[in-house]
Parts: sequence; structure tokens; C-alpha cells
Amino acid sequence: MHYDLTDLRLFLNVGETENITRAAERSFLSLPA
Repeated sequence: MHYDLTDLRLFLNVGETENITRAAERSFLSLPA
């Protein structure tokens, strides 16, 4: 499997916020509906 820096940032943000939506916002990503 291939991971990039965006994946790592999202993973770390999920760990810090304990919330996928908030982590995506902090990573400047949008979640699909």
C-alpha cells in the first residue's frame, strides 16, 4: 500500500481530535457525502 504525507497528516489529526470530520477540516480536506 502507498501512503503519502496527506494520509499521515489526516491520521495524526484523527488521533488528536478523535473526530474524522474535524480532522478532515484541519487537513483542509472535504469528506464525501
